[in-house]
Amino acid sequence: MSETKLFTVDGSIEVIHRAPGVINLLEDMQRGAVFTGAVAVATDNLANFVGSSAVALYDGEDVEHIAMLVNGKLVIGTFQSTEDLKVGDQVKLVVSYEAGDFLFAHAILRVEDSWLWMPYMHDETRKGMIWYTVKIFLIITILSDLFISGVAALTGNLDTFNKEGRVYLILFEFILIPIMLYISSKDLIENGKIAEGIFNALGVERYQDFNASKFSVKNQDFRLENTHRKYIIHFDRALAAHYKRYKIQPTA
Repeated sequence: MSETKLFTVDGSIEVIHRAPGVINLLEDMQRGAVFTGAVAVATDNLANFVGSSAVALYDGEDVEHIAMLVNGKLVIGTFQSTEDLKVGDQVKLVVSYEAGDFLFAHAILRVEDSWLWMPYMHDETRKGMIWYTVKIFLIITILSDLFISGVAALTGNLDTFNKEGRVYLILFEFILIPIMLYISSKDLIENGKIAEGIFNALGVERYQDFNASKFSVKNQDFRLENTHRKYIIHFDRALAAHYKRYKIQPTA
């Protein structure tokens, strides 16, 4: 997916169908429950589409799959929640062509309110994920140092710990922890490439530095009903803050 050429398509949602799993979506489409006519005939190639290594149609309780008709073209995508999208919405899609002559939606920008649907767990650039990992490292290092030193002080062994045990703590903090964090976060950092590709396709200048996650609907308006909107971004707010920070003059 990271090597797929992304481009944008503007249009209006003519039909939208949701399903909790890939198989459910394909079965609905193949039996004609979603589309009719020429588009329904095209669904015969869905097996090839799903088999494409570039397509991230993955199942999970945190995501749902959608099939849309936009400008008469079949569009498939996987997102955390699309309940706010409806027929008639004007959208800008970040898409790629896939096997079977479908469009795969990597992101959906609704023109009316600038809500940007990002892929699940793909709202940070590589730089953002690296900084996140660094912060986790610092927190773990500080807390582990305070905890172990505190226990040693309470048991009257602080001097012994400083003389004999401190070196092992340093090895743990600066060798083992970084290795564990790298192993656990390298896939997330790699996901940053996908986010960067989306931001680049949307025309964001300095897209590698674009901080979108803090402007998610969940973070901007933290309410119970917004907990599933973490990967929906207030794109206009994020863009305004980004251009202000880097003193970028918006283009008309």
